[in-house]
Amino acid sequence: MKAFFHDIRRICAFLIGAVLFLSGMFKLIDPVGTGLIVTEYVKFFHLGLGEGFAKVLGFLLAAVETVTGVALMTGFSRTLTAKVSGVLLAFFTLISVILFAANPSFDCGCFGEAVHLTHGQTLMKNLVLAGLWAVAFLPWRDFGESRRMKKWVFALVSLSAIIYGLLSWRSIPSIDYTPFRPGSELLASLDRPDRVDSGLLSTYVYEKNGIEGSFTLDQVPDSSWTFVRTETYSRDGMVTENGTPDLSFTDADGAYQDELASVGGVMVVSVYSPERLDTKDWNRISDFVTSASAHGFRPLVLASGGMKALPDNLDLVKSLALSACTYSADRRTLQSLNRSNGGVTYFYDGMLVSKYPLRRLPSDHKLDDLAAADSVEAMLGYSSHGHLNFQGFLLYAFGLILLI
Repeated sequence: MKAFFHDIRRICAFLIGAVLFLSGMFKLIDPVGTGLIVTEYVKFFHLGLGEGFAKVLGFLLAAVETVTGVALMTGFSRTLTAKVSGVLLAFFTLISVILFAANPSFDCGCFGEAVHLTHGQTLMKNLVLAGLWAVAFLPWRDFGESRRMKKWVFALVSLSAIIYGLLSWRSIPSIDYTPFRPGSELLASLDRPDRVDSGLLSTYVYEKNGIEGSFTLDQVPDSSWTFVRTETYSRDGMVTENGTPDLSFTDADGAYQDELASVGGVMVVSVYSPERLDTKDWNRISDFVTSASAHGFRPLVLASGGMKALPDNLDLVKSLALSACTYSADRRTLQSLNRSNGGVTYFYDGMLVSKYPLRRLPSDHKLDDLAAADSVEAMLGYSSHGHLNFQGFLLYAFGLILLI
C-alpha cells in the first residue's frame, strides 16, 4: 500500500511537471509573443515597465517554469522542486483569481499563443494543479537526494530547452500560432481599392495614465502613449474579427493599399521597431528589396511610422529603393506578422507561404527556388519543417525523461 501511494504521488508530480514544461516551452519558442503577454500584465497592474524589459522578464519566467517542469518529471532534488513549484502554483493561482474577478480583455497567456483559455478555465486549471501538488507533496517531508542519472537528465533537458528558446529569440518561432500563420489568407480583396472609399475606417486606440484615446494613422500620438488595439468601424458599427488576418497599410497620403500584398508573389519586410535597426540592417533590407524585385517579386516595406522610419544616413540609391515601396502599418500587426524586426514574409496571391528572420533573409538562390516552386508545396514544406522541428524536440525531451 505504501508503494501504491508513492506511485500516486510521483504520477501527480509528473503531471504537474508536464503541464509546466509544455506551458514554458510554448512561451520559450516565441519570446516576442511572450513579451507582449507580459506587457499586457504590466499595463493591467500599472507596473510601468518597458516592452524590452517585459520580453526579458517573460523569457526568464518561461525558463523557470520549463526547468521546474523538467525537475518535477525527472524527480530531481524533490524537496527544493516541491518548494519552487508550490510557490509558482500559488502565484499563478493568485493571478488567475484576480483575472477572473476583473475579467480584462486579454487571456492569461498560460500556453503562449498556442492555447487560449478563458479566465474561468485558467482558474480551474490552476486549482486542479494545486490539488495535484497537495497530493504529491503533502504531508511535507524530506524527499531525499536524487540519483545521478536523474541529475544528468535534468541538466541535459533543461539546457536543451533554454538553448531552443535562445535560438527562437534570435530567429522566429518554429511553429506559428498567430493569425498570420502559413496557409492563412489575407482579408484584402481586389474589388475594394481602399478602406476609405468602402466606408470602413480604422482607428488606433492608445492609453496614457489609465485613459484611452482613438487616433488615425495621420494623428498618431507621441511615445508617452501606449498602443492598446486597433478598431475598424463601418456605418453599422465595429467589424468583428473572423479569424482571417487583416494586413492593413497606407501610403504617404493615408490611402489604404492592402490589395498590393494580395496579388502575385509579394515579399513583405516588416519593421515594427525602426529605431532598433542600425544602418547595416537597413542596407541589408535595401539590398534584399532590390534583389527580390529583380527576381520578379513585389517588395513591400511595412514600417511602424512609414517613411519617417527610414534613416537619414542611407546613401541615395538605397534610400530611393526603400522609399519606392515603404508603407505605414500598425506596430502590433507587424509584430504578429513576423516576430523578427526587419524579417520577411512571403505571400502568393494573398496566401502566406513562409517567413524569414532579418538574420537570414532569402538569398538569390532561395528567391530563384521560391519563384520556380508551387506556392502550396512551398508553404506545406515550410510549415511541416517547423512542426517536425518542435515535435522532434518534445520527443527527445520526453524520451530522455521516461528512460530514467
